[in-house]
Amino acid sequence: MEGWKEAQDIVQAELPFLRENRYRRFELTGFGIAARAHERLGNLAEARDISSSVVSAAERLKDDAAIALAAANLASVLTSRLLRDQDHDTCRQPLALGLGFWE
Repeated sequence: MEGWKEAQDIVQAELPFLRENRYRRFELTGFGIAARAHERLGNLAEARDISSSVVSAAERLKDDAAIALAAANLASVLTSRLLRDQDHDTCRQPLALGLGFWE
């Protein structure tokens, strides 16, 4: 757990530099790391929000590799949430949790 907190702290310290200097792809990578750290630390709502934002940003950049990585991270977060909640109604509509199609 300590390693994930450290990763989260490093990313938070570096994101302003990446944003200010318009290193968009590195910024997406940083947010992906932050999302995984939140997931591992049990902050699933935050991880989901970050992952969804990264998918959207990667789509705007038309970066297929970044889209694939961000979608995999989002799927991991949604799976973690489903396993944690073990709610049968939620299990039937996993995409509703992350993408908001049924909201």
